[in-house]
Amino acid sequence: VVYKYDKEGKCIINGINENIKYDANNHIASYSSNRDGESSEYTFTYDSDDFLSKVICKTYSIWDNETTTTTTTYKVLAKDDHGNWTKRQDNNGKVEERTIEYY
Repeated sequence: VVYKYDKEGKCIINGINENIKYDANNHIASYSSNRDGESSEYTFTYDSDDFLSKVICKTYSIWDNETTTTTTTYKVLAKDDHGNWTKRQDNNGKVEERTIEYY
C-alpha cells in the first residue's frame, strides 16, 4: 500500500490506484479508485454548516460495460450543543443517529 501526502499533510493517494482531492475548506471533494475491472468516482458536497449534504457515485464496470450513477442527499434533523449533527436522514428515508462523547 502506498500513501502520498500533499504539502499540508493531507492524504492524496490512499493505496493503489486511489486518489483523494480536497476543496478550499479541507473537505474531501472527490475520491476515485480503479481496480479489478471497476472504476469509481465519488463527489462530495457540503452545506453552509459544513455538513455532508450530497454524494454522487459514478461506477464503471468493464465486465458489463456499464456506468451507474447514484446520488445520496442528507438532511440534518438534529444537532448537539457543540453544533455537530446527531440525527440525519438520506433521500431514501434512512435515518442515522449518533452520540458524540466530548472530553
